[in-house]
Amino acid sequence: MTCLGLGIGMLRWEKTPARYVAGAEWVDHDEAVEWVTKWNKKGLVQNLMNFGMRNGGPYIGGLCNCSRPDCASIENRLRYGQKQLIKGERVAIHNKENCTGCMNCVKRCQFGAIAADIRQNKVQIDAQMCFGCGLCESVCNDDAIELKNRRDFPILRYDW
Repeated sequence: MTCLGLGIGMLRWEKTPARYVAGAEWVDHDEAVEWVTKWNKKGLVQNLMNFGMRNGGPYIGGLCNCSRPDCASIENRLRYGQKQLIKGERVAIHNKENCTGCMNCVKRCQFGAIAADIRQNKVQIDAQMCFGCGLCESVCNDDAIELKNRRDFPILRYDW
């Protein structure tokens, strides 16, 4: 299990035929937090799934946790430019002075936004390629990566 159903759509699961449920089960808040923490440690990208409604706006239907190449949303965005997955509100900003060159963040980035700068034994982050998932920040022990609001940067403001 790597996805959590959320919101009003989950109320329909009780009426869904068993053959479609595929082992889905209800979890409480604490269990959900445990799962999300576990998936983050594994390096899975966490993203919200939005669904439309007939008589209203979109609603959040799930929290998906996936990785390349298994995640169709990530693959379709990076390979074909289809915006099934849009960038997050935040973007990773790098502080080179704090960076020790451990390269842990390079291994975690599934969007190709972080590259090793071998000459300086540091990393470089391409903010335009960053989706703001925060996987890099969560493994940076040197406080060299900080997630900042994408809208604070004119070049990124409309880059979703």
